[in-house]
Amino acid sequence: MNGAFAQALDRKIVDFIHQSLSEEVGEEQFNGLAVELFAHQFAQNTPYRMFCMLRRTTPAQVSSWEKIPAAPTTAFRAAVLASFSPAKTVRVFETSGTTTGKPGKHHLDTLMLYDESAIPNFGRHVLPDGASLPMRILLPTIEEAPHSSLVYMCRIAADAFAVNAEWYIHDRKLNVDALVEDLGLSVETGDPRILMGPAFAFVHLFDALAEKQIKFALPAGSRIMETGGYKGKSREVTRERFYELARDILGIPPAWVVNEYGMTELSSQIYDDSLRTLIQTGSAGPAVKVPPPWVRVRIIDPVTDEPAAPGVPGLIRVTDLANRGSVVSIQTEDIGVQEGGGFRIIGRAKGADPRGCSLLIDEMLPK
Repeated sequence: MNGAFAQALDRKIVDFIHQSLSEEVGEEQFNGLAVELFAHQFAQNTPYRMFCMLRRTTPAQVSSWEKIPAAPTTAFRAAVLASFSPAKTVRVFETSGTTTGKPGKHHLDTLMLYDESAIPNFGRHVLPDGASLPMRILLPTIEEAPHSSLVYMCRIAADAFAVNAEWYIHDRKLNVDALVEDLGLSVETGDPRILMGPAFAFVHLFDALAEKQIKFALPAGSRIMETGGYKGKSREVTRERFYELARDILGIPPAWVVNEYGMTELSSQIYDDSLRTLIQTGSAGPAVKVPPPWVRVRIIDPVTDEPAAPGVPGLIRVTDLANRGSVVSIQTEDIGVQEGGGFRIIGRAKGADPRGCSLLIDEMLPK
Protein backbone atom coordinates (compact mmCIF):
# COMPACT_ATOMS: atom_id res chain seq x y z
CA MET A 1 0.00 0.00 0.00
CA ASN A 2 2.79 2.42 0.93
CA GLY A 3 4.58 1.71 -2.37
CA ALA A 4 1.48 2.55 -4.43
CA PHE A 5 0.88 5.73 -2.45
CA ALA A 6 4.52 6.78 -2.88
CA GLN A 7 4.25 6.27 -6.63
CA ALA A 8 1.09 8.37 -6.70
CA LEU A 9 2.93 11.12 -4.81
CA ASP A 10 5.80 10.88 -7.28
CA ARG A 11 3.39 11.44 -10.18
CA LYS A 12 1.95 14.51 -8.45
CA ILE A 13 5.44 15.92 -7.84
CA VAL A 14 6.57 15.33 -11.43
CA ASP A 15 3.35 16.88 -12.76
CA PHE A 16 3.97 19.91 -10.52
CA ILE A 17 7.57 20.24 -11.74
CA HIS A 18 6.52 20.04 -15.39
CA GLN A 19 3.64 22.47 -14.92
CA SER A 20 5.80 24.96 -13.02
CA LEU A 21 8.35 25.03 -15.83
CA SER A 22 5.78 26.26 -18.34
CA GLU A 23 3.41 28.37 -16.25
CA GLU A 24 3.17 30.07 -12.89
CA VAL A 25 1.79 27.79 -10.20
CA GLY A 26 -0.09 29.01 -7.16
CA GLU A 27 1.25 28.90 -3.63
CA GLU A 28 -1.76 26.81 -2.60
CA GLN A 29 -0.73 24.04 -4.97
CA PHE A 30 2.83 23.96 -3.60
CA ASN A 31 1.56 24.11 -0.04
CA GLY A 32 -0.93 21.26 -0.49
CA LEU A 33 1.69 18.98 -1.96
CA ALA A 34 4.27 19.83 0.72
CA VAL A 35 1.79 19.17 3.53
CA GLU A 36 0.77 15.86 1.93
CA LEU A 37 4.44 14.90 1.66
CA PHE A 38 4.97 15.72 5.33
CA ALA A 39 2.06 13.51 6.39
CA HIS A 40 3.46 10.63 4.33
CA GLN A 41 6.95 11.05 5.75
CA PHE A 42 5.67 11.38 9.30
CA ALA A 43 3.90 8.04 8.89
CA GLN A 44 6.70 6.16 7.12
CA ASN A 45 9.95 7.66 8.41
CA THR A 46 10.40 6.55 12.04
CA PRO A 47 13.46 8.66 12.98
CA TYR A 48 11.86 11.74 11.45
CA ARG A 49 8.56 11.04 13.21
CA MET A 50 10.41 10.85 16.54
CA PHE A 51 12.08 14.16 15.75
CA CYS A 52 8.71 15.76 14.98
CA MET A 53 7.17 14.36 18.16
CA LEU A 54 9.97 15.94 20.17
CA ARG A 55 9.04 19.19 18.46
CA ARG A 56 5.41 18.45 19.39
CA THR A 57 4.37 18.67 15.77
CA THR A 58 2.11 16.22 13.91
CA PRO A 59 0.39 16.41 10.52
CA ALA A 60 -2.85 17.36 12.26
CA GLN A 61 -1.16 20.57 13.39
CA VAL A 62 0.45 21.50 10.07
CA SER A 63 -1.50 23.34 7.39
CA SER A 64 1.40 25.35 5.98
CA TRP A 65 4.69 24.17 4.49
CA GLU A 66 6.44 26.77 6.63
CA LYS A 67 5.45 24.82 9.76
CA ILE A 68 6.89 21.49 8.63
CA PRO A 69 9.74 20.56 11.03
CA ALA A 70 13.06 20.86 9.24
CA ALA A 71 15.44 17.95 9.81
CA PRO A 72 19.02 19.13 10.37
CA THR A 73 21.59 17.89 7.89
CA THR A 74 23.52 16.39 10.81
CA ALA A 75 20.64 13.94 11.31
CA PHE A 76 21.58 12.22 8.06
CA ARG A 77 24.78 11.08 9.79
CA ALA A 78 22.93 9.74 12.82
CA ALA A 79 20.03 7.85 11.25
CA VAL A 80 18.59 6.49 8.01
CA LEU A 81 16.00 9.13 7.16
CA ALA A 82 14.14 7.07 4.57
CA SER A 83 10.38 7.04 4.03
CA PHE A 84 10.45 3.54 2.56
CA SER A 85 11.67 0.04 3.35
CA PRO A 86 15.49 -0.33 3.25
CA ALA A 87 15.05 -3.18 0.76
CA LYS A 88 13.77 -0.67 -1.80
CA THR A 89 16.94 1.46 -1.75
CA VAL A 90 18.36 1.97 -5.25
CA ARG A 91 21.05 4.57 -4.51
CA VAL A 92 22.79 6.05 -1.49
CA PHE A 93 24.45 9.44 -1.85
CA GLU A 94 27.05 10.31 0.78
CA THR A 95 28.42 13.60 2.04
CA SER A 96 32.09 14.37 1.65
CA GLY A 97 34.68 16.54 3.28
CA THR A 98 33.40 16.26 6.85
CA THR A 99 35.81 15.93 9.77
CA THR A 100 33.65 13.62 11.89
CA GLY A 101 34.64 10.49 9.98
CA LYS A 102 30.99 9.49 9.49
CA PRO A 103 29.35 10.70 6.28
CA GLY A 104 25.74 11.74 6.00
CA LYS A 105 23.74 9.42 3.78
CA HIS A 106 20.71 10.14 1.63
CA HIS A 107 18.84 6.95 0.74
CA LEU A 108 16.71 6.97 -2.42
CA ASP A 109 14.17 4.40 -3.61
CA THR A 110 13.99 6.02 -7.05
CA LEU A 111 16.20 8.32 -9.10
CA MET A 112 13.28 9.53 -11.17
CA LEU A 113 12.46 12.53 -8.98
CA TYR A 114 16.12 13.54 -8.83
CA ASP A 115 16.38 13.36 -12.62
CA GLU A 116 13.11 15.20 -13.26
CA SER A 117 14.26 18.02 -10.99
CA ALA A 118 17.92 18.22 -11.98
CA ILE A 119 17.79 18.10 -15.77
CA PRO A 120 15.41 20.99 -16.58
CA ASN A 121 16.83 23.09 -13.75
CA PHE A 122 20.35 22.67 -15.14
CA GLY A 123 19.16 23.61 -18.59
CA ARG A 124 17.36 26.75 -17.40
CA HIS A 125 20.35 28.19 -15.56
CA VAL A 126 23.51 26.78 -17.12
CA LEU A 127 22.29 26.59 -20.74
CA PRO A 128 19.62 29.33 -20.90
CA ASP A 129 20.68 30.12 -24.45
CA GLY A 130 19.86 26.56 -25.53
CA ALA A 131 23.48 25.83 -26.40
CA SER A 132 24.62 22.25 -26.88
CA LEU A 133 28.30 22.13 -25.95
CA PRO A 134 31.10 19.70 -25.22
CA MET A 135 31.29 19.24 -21.44
CA ARG A 136 34.64 18.99 -19.71
CA ILE A 137 34.09 17.74 -16.18
CA LEU A 138 36.65 18.16 -13.39
CA LEU A 139 35.39 15.17 -11.43
CA PRO A 140 35.91 11.41 -11.29
CA THR A 141 33.51 9.21 -13.25
CA ILE A 142 30.39 7.69 -11.71
CA GLU A 143 32.23 4.36 -11.62
CA GLU A 144 34.96 5.89 -9.44
CA ALA A 145 32.58 7.91 -7.25
CA PRO A 146 29.22 6.09 -7.20
CA HIS A 147 28.05 7.80 -3.98
CA SER A 148 28.63 11.39 -5.09
CA SER A 149 25.41 13.25 -5.85
CA LEU A 150 27.39 15.91 -7.76
CA VAL A 151 29.03 13.31 -9.99
CA TYR A 152 25.62 11.77 -10.64
CA MET A 153 24.08 15.17 -11.41
CA CYS A 154 26.87 16.00 -13.87
CA ARG A 155 26.48 12.59 -15.47
CA ILE A 156 22.76 12.99 -16.18
CA ALA A 157 23.27 16.60 -17.31
CA ALA A 158 25.94 15.41 -19.76
CA ASP A 159 23.65 12.65 -21.03
CA ALA A 160 20.84 15.17 -21.54
CA PHE A 161 22.67 18.15 -23.01
CA ALA A 162 26.28 17.51 -24.04
CA VAL A 163 27.62 17.11 -27.57
CA ASN A 164 30.18 14.91 -25.84
CA ALA A 165 31.60 14.70 -22.33
CA GLU A 166 35.04 14.00 -20.89
CA TRP A 167 35.94 13.46 -17.23
CA TYR A 168 39.34 14.68 -16.07
CA ILE A 169 39.96 13.18 -12.62
CA HIS A 170 41.16 9.59 -12.66
CA ASP A 171 42.95 7.67 -9.93
CA ARG A 172 42.92 10.80 -7.74
CA LYS A 173 44.75 12.88 -10.34
CA LEU A 174 43.61 15.82 -12.45
CA ASN A 175 44.68 15.19 -16.03
CA VAL A 176 45.86 18.72 -16.75
CA ASP A 177 47.75 17.83 -19.93
CA ALA A 178 44.68 16.30 -21.58
CA LEU A 179 42.57 19.27 -20.59
CA VAL A 180 45.17 21.72 -21.91
CA GLU A 181 45.12 19.90 -25.23
CA ASP A 182 41.33 20.04 -25.41
CA LEU A 183 41.11 23.71 -24.46
CA GLY A 184 43.73 24.50 -27.08
CA LEU A 185 41.56 22.71 -29.64
CA SER A 186 38.59 24.78 -28.49
CA VAL A 187 40.51 28.02 -29.14
CA GLU A 188 41.76 26.75 -32.49
CA THR A 189 38.33 25.67 -33.80
CA GLY A 190 36.25 28.38 -32.12
CA ASP A 191 34.00 25.79 -30.51
CA PRO A 192 33.07 26.83 -26.95
CA ARG A 193 33.25 24.53 -23.95
CA ILE A 194 31.38 24.14 -20.70
CA LEU A 195 33.66 23.32 -17.77
CA MET A 196 32.02 21.74 -14.73
CA GLY A 197 33.18 20.75 -11.27
CA PRO A 198 33.80 21.85 -7.68
CA ALA A 199 35.36 25.26 -7.19
CA PHE A 200 38.57 23.82 -5.79
CA ALA A 201 39.02 21.50 -8.75
CA PHE A 202 39.20 24.71 -10.77
CA VAL A 203 41.63 26.20 -8.25
CA HIS A 204 43.92 23.20 -8.78
CA LEU A 205 43.55 23.71 -12.53
CA PHE A 206 44.32 27.45 -12.25
CA ASP A 207 47.41 26.68 -10.15
CA ALA A 208 48.64 24.10 -12.65
CA LEU A 209 48.10 26.41 -15.63
CA ALA A 210 49.82 29.30 -13.84
CA GLU A 211 52.80 27.06 -13.10
CA LYS A 212 52.95 26.11 -16.79
CA GLN A 213 52.43 29.77 -17.75
CA ILE A 214 49.47 28.82 -19.93
CA LYS A 215 46.44 31.02 -20.54
CA PHE A 216 43.47 30.59 -22.84
CA ALA A 217 40.95 32.91 -24.46
CA LEU A 218 38.14 30.40 -24.83
CA PRO A 219 35.52 31.14 -27.50
CA ALA A 220 32.47 33.24 -26.67
CA GLY A 221 29.73 31.12 -25.17
CA SER A 222 32.16 29.08 -23.09
CA ARG A 223 31.07 28.86 -19.48
CA ILE A 224 31.78 27.36 -16.06
CA MET A 225 29.38 25.55 -13.75
CA GLU A 226 31.08 25.32 -10.37
CA THR A 227 29.92 24.19 -6.98
CA GLY A 228 31.14 23.43 -3.50
CA GLY A 229 32.32 26.78 -2.17
CA TYR A 230 35.70 28.47 -2.34
CA LYS A 231 37.30 27.13 0.84
CA GLY A 232 39.62 24.14 0.79
CA LYS A 233 41.60 22.34 3.47
CA SER A 234 44.75 24.34 2.77
CA ARG A 235 43.49 27.81 1.82
CA GLU A 236 40.51 29.91 0.83
CA VAL A 237 39.86 31.66 -2.46
CA THR A 238 37.28 34.42 -2.45
CA ARG A 239 34.47 34.37 -4.95
CA GLU A 240 35.84 37.56 -6.49
CA ARG A 241 39.31 36.04 -6.86
CA PHE A 242 37.84 32.88 -8.39
CA TYR A 243 36.06 34.99 -11.02
CA GLU A 244 39.27 36.92 -11.71
CA LEU A 245 41.17 33.66 -12.29
CA ALA A 246 38.43 32.31 -14.58
CA ARG A 247 38.62 35.47 -16.66
CA ASP A 248 42.41 35.86 -16.68
CA ILE A 249 43.38 32.22 -17.21
CA LEU A 250 40.46 30.84 -19.24
CA GLY A 251 39.00 33.98 -20.77
CA ILE A 252 35.54 33.31 -19.29
CA PRO A 253 33.83 36.49 -18.00
CA PRO A 254 32.14 36.50 -14.57
CA ALA A 255 28.61 36.50 -15.99
CA TRP A 256 29.36 33.15 -17.63
CA VAL A 257 30.38 31.50 -14.35
CA VAL A 258 27.36 29.85 -12.72
CA ASN A 259 27.60 28.69 -9.11
CA GLU A 260 25.40 25.78 -8.06
CA TYR A 261 24.17 25.30 -4.49
CA GLY A 262 23.28 21.73 -3.72
CA MET A 263 23.84 19.14 -1.06
CA THR A 264 23.67 15.42 -0.60
CA GLU A 265 20.54 15.69 1.53
CA LEU A 266 18.54 17.44 -1.23
CA SER A 267 17.23 16.18 -4.56
CA SER A 268 17.19 19.61 -6.21
CA GLN A 269 19.88 22.18 -6.96
CA ILE A 270 19.76 25.98 -6.80
CA TYR A 271 21.79 28.09 -9.23
CA ASP A 272 22.90 31.67 -9.65
CA ASP A 273 20.33 33.34 -11.88
CA SER A 274 22.79 35.81 -13.43
CA LEU A 275 23.50 34.01 -16.73
CA ARG A 276 19.80 33.30 -17.28
CA THR A 277 19.04 36.96 -16.63
CA LEU A 278 21.81 38.02 -19.01
CA ILE A 279 20.42 35.89 -21.83
CA GLN A 280 16.87 37.10 -21.20
CA THR A 281 17.51 40.79 -20.64
CA GLY A 282 21.03 41.56 -21.86
CA SER A 283 22.18 42.45 -18.34
CA ALA A 284 23.51 39.91 -15.85
CA GLY A 285 22.65 41.66 -12.59
CA PRO A 286 23.83 40.33 -9.21
CA ALA A 287 24.70 36.68 -8.67
CA VAL A 288 21.63 35.84 -6.59
CA LYS A 289 20.35 32.28 -6.27
CA VAL A 290 16.70 31.81 -7.20
CA PRO A 291 15.14 28.42 -6.29
CA PRO A 292 13.15 26.50 -8.90
CA PRO A 293 9.36 26.60 -8.41
CA TRP A 294 9.26 23.26 -6.57
CA VAL A 295 11.72 24.49 -3.93
CA ARG A 296 11.33 27.11 -1.22
CA VAL A 297 14.24 28.70 0.66
CA ARG A 298 13.92 30.67 3.88
CA ILE A 299 16.59 32.46 5.87
CA ILE A 300 15.97 31.59 9.52
CA ASP A 301 16.96 33.48 12.65
CA PRO A 302 18.72 30.75 14.71
CA VAL A 303 17.49 32.27 18.00
CA THR A 304 13.79 32.72 17.22
CA ASP A 305 13.45 29.99 14.56
CA GLU A 306 11.48 32.54 12.54
CA PRO A 307 12.36 34.09 9.15
CA ALA A 308 15.10 36.69 9.35
CA ALA A 309 14.39 40.14 7.99
CA PRO A 310 15.52 40.84 4.41
CA GLY A 311 19.21 41.66 4.39
CA VAL A 312 19.79 40.07 7.81
CA PRO A 313 21.94 36.89 7.79
CA GLY A 314 20.47 33.62 9.04
CA LEU A 315 20.52 29.87 8.51
CA ILE A 316 19.36 28.53 5.14
CA ARG A 317 16.30 26.25 5.34
CA VAL A 318 15.17 24.41 2.22
CA THR A 319 11.84 22.78 1.40
CA ASP A 320 12.27 20.50 -1.62
CA LEU A 321 9.28 18.66 -3.07
CA ALA A 322 11.61 16.26 -4.89
CA ASN A 323 12.70 14.89 -1.49
CA ARG A 324 9.75 12.49 -1.27
CA GLY A 325 11.94 9.55 -0.23
CA SER A 326 13.48 11.24 2.80
CA VAL A 327 12.46 14.56 4.40
CA VAL A 328 10.80 17.42 2.56
CA SER A 329 12.25 20.18 4.76
CA ILE A 330 15.99 20.43 5.54
CA GLN A 331 17.78 22.73 7.97
CA THR A 332 21.29 23.45 6.74
CA GLU A 333 24.27 24.88 8.62
CA ASP A 334 24.89 27.37 5.84
CA ILE A 335 24.44 31.08 6.42
CA GLY A 336 22.65 33.17 3.83
CA VAL A 337 20.86 36.44 3.32
CA GLN A 338 17.67 37.17 1.43
CA GLU A 339 18.25 39.48 -1.53
CA GLY A 340 16.44 40.55 -4.67
CA GLY A 341 13.89 37.75 -4.93
CA GLY A 342 16.50 35.13 -4.06
CA PHE A 343 19.35 34.67 -1.64
CA ARG A 344 23.11 34.79 -1.33
CA ILE A 345 25.30 32.35 0.58
CA ILE A 346 27.64 33.94 3.11
CA GLY A 347 29.35 30.91 4.63
CA ARG A 348 29.04 28.23 7.30
CA ALA A 349 27.64 28.65 10.78
CA LYS A 350 30.26 29.00 13.52
CA GLY A 351 31.20 25.55 14.82
CA ALA A 352 29.59 23.76 11.86
CA ASP A 353 31.49 20.87 10.36
CA PRO A 354 33.24 21.97 7.14
CA ARG A 355 32.01 19.95 4.21
CA GLY A 356 31.42 19.99 0.50
CA CYS A 357 32.72 18.75 -2.82
CA SER A 358 35.49 21.32 -2.92
CA LEU A 359 36.92 19.88 0.30
CA LEU A 360 36.74 16.40 -1.21
CA ILE A 361 38.58 17.50 -4.34
CA ASP A 362 41.12 19.47 -2.33
CA GLU A 363 41.82 16.28 -0.41
CA MET A 364 41.91 14.08 -3.51
CA LEU A 365 44.29 16.37 -5.37
CA PRO A 366 47.03 17.29 -2.89
CA LYS A 367 49.67 19.79 -3.93
